[in-house]
Amino acid sequence: MRNDSGDGTHGFTETTSTAVDLIPDQAWPEPYDADAKVRAGAWAAELTTGPTPL
Repeated sequence: MRNDSGDGTHGFTETTSTAVDLIPDQAWPEPYDADAKVRAGAWAAELTTGPTPL
């Protein structure tokens, strides 16, 4: 899922924020750009399973 400050409705953004809080710290590797440099300010979570849908 991709989300930024321009996305959808308030409800979608609120639900997304709640879901992000449930992702464990170890699922957040450093994101890299196309030049293999750490992308400052970006978040990337790697999930194969997740919490029960909200």
